[in-house]
Amino acid sequence: MSDTTAAPTTTKPTASDVDRSAEALAFFRSTEAICAQEAAKVGNPVIPPAHFSGASVINAVDPSFRIRDGAGNELLVNLDDRIVTSTSGPEGELPQLYSFACPTDLYPGTLHA
Repeated sequence: MSDTTAAPTTTKPTASDVDRSAEALAFFRSTEAICAQEAAKVGNPVIPPAHFSGASVINAVDPSFRIRDGAGNELLVNLDDRIVTSTSGPEGELPQLYSFACPTDLYPGTLHA
């Protein structure tokens, strides 16, 4: 009896993957000012700048990129739709700070209870 299990393959990220990853991170960071304006407008706390500046891309989840903010929250940045969602997508529950500080057209999702 032969083993038909295929060995996992690994591929190096292409230049395009790296460019899109950098674009996703830049897009996420660019939402800091928009969220700060929204928070001030509605009277909610502003998300600390380190949440944005300390963010990093974890991996690609086509057409999105999973990121971890500077506080350890994981989010998805969808470059096609230019939105940031929970890791469950637009219907998922956002971390509390993002729910109350960011505009819902940019950060769609269920408000954190």
